[in-house]
Amino acid sequence: MKKHFNLYTLILSLLFAAFAITGCANLFDENETSLTVTVTFNANDGSESPKTYTQEGPVGKEFQLTKNNFVRSDYEFLGWSKDSTAATASYKDEGTVSFSESTTLYAVWSSTECTFKITFDGNGGSTTEELPITQSFKKGEAIKLRANPFTYVENGIKKGFAGWAFKSDATTAVYGDEAAFTYDKDVTLYAIWKKAYTVTFYSNGGMPTVFTKPFTEGVAQALPTSGFTRNGHVLAGWSNSVKEVGGDYDYTLGQIVEVSEDKSLYAVWAEGNRLLYVSQDGSDDNAGTEALPFATLDKAIQTINTAGTTTSTWTVYIIGNVSGFTDISTFLGGKLVLEKATSATSATLTGDGTKEILKISCNVNVEIYGVGISNATQRSGNGGGLYINSASAVVTLKTGASISGNKATNGAGAYIESGTLIIDGGVISGNSASSCGGGVYVDSSGTLTVVSGSIGLYSAGNTAIYGGGVCNAGTVNIQGGVISYNQATDNLDYDHANTGYGGGLYNKGTINLTGATYLIENNKSASRGGGIYNVTTTIPANPTERINNDQTSIMYGSGNMGNPGGAKDFGCGADESNAS
Repeated sequence: MKKHFNLYTLILSLLFAAFAITGCANLFDENETSLTVTVTFNANDGSESPKTYTQEGPVGKEFQLTKNNFVRSDYEFLGWSKDSTAATASYKDEGTVSFSESTTLYAVWSSTECTFKITFDGNGGSTTEELPITQSFKKGEAIKLRANPFTYVENGIKKGFAGWAFKSDATTAVYGDEAAFTYDKDVTLYAIWKKAYTVTFYSNGGMPTVFTKPFTEGVAQALPTSGFTRNGHVLAGWSNSVKEVGGDYDYTLGQIVEVSEDKSLYAVWAEGNRLLYVSQDGSDDNAGTEALPFATLDKAIQTINTAGTTTSTWTVYIIGNVSGFTDISTFLGGKLVLEKATSATSATLTGDGTKEILKISCNVNVEIYGVGISNATQRSGNGGGLYINSASAVVTLKTGASISGNKATNGAGAYIESGTLIIDGGVISGNSASSCGGGVYVDSSGTLTVVSGSIGLYSAGNTAIYGGGVCNAGTVNIQGGVISYNQATDNLDYDHANTGYGGGLYNKGTINLTGATYLIENNKSASRGGGIYNVTTTIPANPTERINNDQTSIMYGSGNMGNPGGAKDFGCGADESNAS
């Protein structure tokens, strides 16, 4: 019995021990799998607060790192390191690792833009800059070498800089000053020095008088393309001796040459577009340049005539409101251009209110661009803004040119006694004549040609008793453009029947309506002929679709004013208050 009891006790003990061992083993396994480490991935991208993300892994056991999800411009990701300053990686991307504690891994980057450095060696030369003098560049990048900062003086004689070489004892330069350069590693460039020469350039009538340029033995260099100015001339080239205007030259502008001695070269000039400047802030004691402009147009004309007879075009640039009366009675240039300076916000020729602003009384071709003629507000004669009195004179109002806000008895905007006015992009508006031709008066020897542009504007038509836009006793050619919003007004000092004729145009001369783009519209008359009042017998080529005004479009008469007649194509009637 005792024997069986001991056996039973032994079996129970063994079973209990086995259970205890198994239970402890299971408990240990469960505790081991629940213990983890945290891996923190740091972008390490140089920013103050780099981005991070984490991954959990088992303690002391191998596991695979997650794939890197950081991106850095111009850098290649190499892997991870526990050292934030490491240049090489200790752990590969998605590599297998084992950590016994939580760890931070820093991204390791390699720049894809390898930066190299040039060190410039004066090779005996000196400089005022702090040494070393360097310049950075990237692998494969084409750069421009910096300008040479060194000078070399030997026994009081200055040497010329020939360029850069890779060796200090080189006799030939590999790269010139500020040359294009491409390389793939750090490098030192040595200055190469040669004998120096001086070329002296003389203006030959220009300004300034002289300047010099250094040349170096064996180095091909370009001759200057500028450096002097001469009113009314263009620099054509360089000569070994003084040449007259238009003479032959020995070297072209910018020609590449080598110099083997000190020498002198002289500017060779050709006649060109001569330039003068007139500004509201200028002075007639100035030279008339852009930096030192005249104050009056009159002074500019005097300067042109003083220069002598020439076929060159003279351009006078206007800046701001230039005042004063100008009578061009003599002009020794080829053509005169009045133009708004590019630096100007406005350009206007203004009067003192007592006489015409610009008078052309010689044979000259004048073109006006972007310049206004305004403010002859008290003129009590013929011609407010512009007066033309020379048979061969031609004045053209180009784009941006305007004649406005002027008053006169006849031709408040422009009076053409003889000669020609061409409107080709310009505008004549807001002028008022107390008698004839609010915009333009064309006398018997004068001609007006309208190519494009406008006589009258919606906001500023021209007004007169006869011919609000144009009063013509000479020749008017209308090829294009617009005559609109002008008005022939009533004058109570006269019989009503004899005032307010020809809102757009009062014609007692020759009028030619040609082309396919002109318009005569929205003009008014207090009496007759809203568009045109025609004293002569006929107006050739006058399609109704181009003449549409608030009163009878075209009225025919006989004598000075005449009696209203009929022209069935234009519906003329006795009542001028209705549109035809």
